[in-house]
Amino acid sequence: MLTLLKIVFFSFIIASVLGCASQKAHHHAAHMHHEYTEKIKEAIKPLGMHEDCMELMPNQMLDYSFESSNSLNFNIHYHDDSEIIYLVIADNTFKEHGSFCPEKQQYYCLMWTNPHNEIVNISYTYTARQMQ
Repeated sequence: MLTLLKIVFFSFIIASVLGCASQKAHHHAAHMHHEYTEKIKEAIKPLGMHEDCMELMPNQMLDYSFESSNSLNFNIHYHDDSEIIYLVIADNTFKEHGSFCPEKQQYYCLMWTNPHNEIVNISYTYTARQMQ
């Protein structure tokens, strides 16, 4: 029974991730060659997740930061066929900031998971900009 629950859970995560990538890709693809900034506030459901994906080019840099009302697990990743490649991982954190330089053109995702049985509020910002 526990194995079946794990399979269902991971199937849901994969479906959510793939759905997010296709929805967000359209929104951010028009900005590929320009600087753009997103400032977002979200309420992440108990034991839930939030993901924001965008296409980045090798000549761009992604600056990101966030703060949350409770600890979250955070990562930056991309999908390579059926594999998920994690580039940044920060577990059990209330806030993070940093910069990321992609090595190849790809859809990259910022992802937060809420390990708590209560809503966690998050405020985050990211800027995709041309490297100089």
